[in-house]
Amino acid sequence: MARDRFLAQGVTGTKRQRGGKPVSSRKPTKDQTKRPGKPRKHHGGSDEEGGDDESDNEVGDVNDLEHRYGTDENEVSSEEDEFLETAAEKRLRLAKSYISKVKASTEMDADEYDAAQIDRDLIAERLTSDARERSGKWSRRIADQFAYPIDEMSMARVLKNGHMLPVTCVAITPNGKFVYSGAKDGSLIKWQRETGQKLHVFKGQKKKGSNHKLGHCDHILSIAVSSDSKYVATGGRDRRIHIWSVDEDRHLIAFHQHKDSVTGLVFRRGINHLYSCSADRMVKMWNVDELAYMDTLFGHQDIIVSIDALQREQAVTTGSRDKTLRLWKIADEAQLVFR
Repeated sequence: MARDRFLAQGVTGTKRQRGGKPVSSRKPTKDQTKRPGKPRKHHGGSDEEGGDDESDNEVGDVNDLEHRYGTDENEVSSEEDEFLETAAEKRLRLAKSYISKVKASTEMDADEYDAAQIDRDLIAERLTSDARERSGKWSRRIADQFAYPIDEMSMARVLKNGHMLPVTCVAITPNGKFVYSGAKDGSLIKWQRETGQKLHVFKGQKKKGSNHKLGHCDHILSIAVSSDSKYVATGGRDRRIHIWSVDEDRHLIAFHQHKDSVTGLVFRRGINHLYSCSADRMVKMWNVDELAYMDTLFGHQDIIVSIDALQREQAVTTGSRDKTLRLWKIADEAQLVFR
C-alpha cells in the first residue's frame, strides 16, 4: 500500500508553515518558563535566528516606549494651567506671590543689615498690619512730640474774594494740594492750599434752573472728597448731589434720588463709595466710579444732620429730634441704635 507523501516526510503533528519552517505546537518546558528574560545560547545557529533575537531586543520595555512617545511637560501652555486651576489653588498662588513681594520689599543689601530694622519689618507683622488696615482697625504710633518749625504767617492765610454769600462748608483733598468751599450762592470754588490762589469757580445756576451740568441752584450744605483725591461730591438744599472731577475741573453727574435737602456726605476710606444723608430721613449709597446708585438705608424718624464712615463697610449717622445715633452694618443689613 502506498504511503502518503506528507507522512513520508515526517511532518505529522505540525501546524501551518511560516517562511518555510514548521511551527511546533509543543508547550514551553519548565526551564524556559523559569527564565524568560535570558536569551537562549546558540551554537552555530543560522543568521536568521540571530536576526530574530535582535529584533526582539529592539522592542524594549514600557519605559522605553514612554520615553520615545511620551508627552513633553513644557508643551502644556500656561493658559491651560490657569483654566484647570481651582479656586483654592488660585488663592494659594496669590498668597505665595504676595508673600514673595513682601520678602522682596524687606530685603536689604549685605552692608545695610540692621537688627532693629529687621525686627520691625518682620513678615508676620507686615501681614497683620495689612489685614488690620483692610478691616479698619489699623493704627500707627508716629511720635510723642511734634517738633516742626511752623511759619506763623502761613497759618494766617485767608482765602477771600471768592463767594458772594456766606460759606457753608469746606473740604481739603487728602493729598493736601487743594481746598474746596461751598456757599449759599450755590457756587463751588477750588483753591490752591499753599498760595491761596483761586483756581476754578463753578458758579452754579439760578433757582429752579433745569440744566444740572451747571451745578447747584440753591445753598450748598455739604462737601466730601474721595480718598484718592479724584472726585468731589457736593450736596445742597436743591436735593441734588453733584459729582465733580478734581483733575479735569468738570461736572460728571447729578444724583437726584433724595426727596429733601442733602445735609451730609462722606466717602468710604480706600474705595470710592459715597454715603449721603438727607432731611428725608434716608441714607443712600453711591458708586462714584460707576456713577451709579447702590442702596437706601431706612431707620431714622427725623431729619439726619450728619454722617461719617471709615474703611469698613459701615456708616455712622446722627439724628436730630429722634435723639438717636445709628451704626449701620451694611454687609449684615443691620443697625445698632444708641439712644
